[in-house]
Amino acid sequence: MRKYLYAGIILNLMFLLLMIISCKKDKSVLVADFKVNYKKINAGEKVLFTDISKGSPLTWSWIFNGGTPFISSEQNPTVTYSTPGIYAVSLTVTDENSNNAVVKSEYIEVVEFSCGNNIIDNRDYNVYGTIPINNRCWLSRNLNAGILVQSNHALADNNIIEKRCFNNDTSFCNLFGGLYTWDELMRYNGSALSGICPTGFIVPTQQIYTELIAYAGGAMVAGGNLKQKGMALWQTPNTGATDTLGFEALPSGFLLQNVFMDLYKNTYFWTSDTVSTSEAFAVLLQYNTAEAQLLFQNKNVAAPLRCVRNL
Repeated sequence: MRKYLYAGIILNLMFLLLMIISCKKDKSVLVADFKVNYKKINAGEKVLFTDISKGSPLTWSWIFNGGTPFISSEQNPTVTYSTPGIYAVSLTVTDENSNNAVVKSEYIEVVEFSCGNNIIDNRDYNVYGTIPINNRCWLSRNLNAGILVQSNHALADNNIIEKRCFNNDTSFCNLFGGLYTWDELMRYNGSALSGICPTGFIVPTQQIYTELIAYAGGAMVAGGNLKQKGMALWQTPNTGATDTLGFEALPSGFLLQNVFMDLYKNTYFWTSDTVSTSEAFAVLLQYNTAEAQLLFQNKNVAAPLRCVRNL
């Protein structure tokens, strides 16, 4: 009886050993594979490739048809596509004993930008919708680029985009966009109309907002026609809100002298035009009126930015 017991134990141990060896073999099998953050992009945008190969690759050899760079040995490269088309991507991985390759045909689709398409901000891969309004193409939401700087810390001209978020909470930036001082959004260069906007877009001028307000029915009703409908975010009564143009302005509030104010009540939108060394033009929309007011605002106020380009 004891002999059979020992034999059973030995058989079980051998089975477990075989299972362990089998798992190790499976784990060491080299299989090339990858994924991307976006398969369809506009010409001029970047794609981030991520290696998800099985096994333990030591080297990577990429070929990007239509991309820049055309080849790469990085594990997770970033590639720019400038010409519309549909492109293949290949990856070969190697370890100490073997290599393996994968080719994905017709994998990346690059299209010419058309207003209504989403755009990808090459700096942080944030995606923005776009909407055509009166011969202009607007981002469909407020810009949310840059790093959060707490409200009790000063901003600096340091080639880094710095933003405020309401109550120093990034979840508010994710919903309402970043809050920027005028100098920051203009990159501390008042003549640089592109400011901190994504490639191809600019900070709206006073004239562009004047035209938008006129197209939205004039100053007395334009605010209502630009505001998001309902009271999901805007405080009651959200007077006149119809969002007839699809602009969907949100009540972001603003930062004044280190105090966050008027969340769910009001929003400002910066223009690129100055009034003086200390003030610039901004557009004000409020919860209790349908008006859109073009007024002067202190450049140190942190408020939203909505970028625009010509159609």
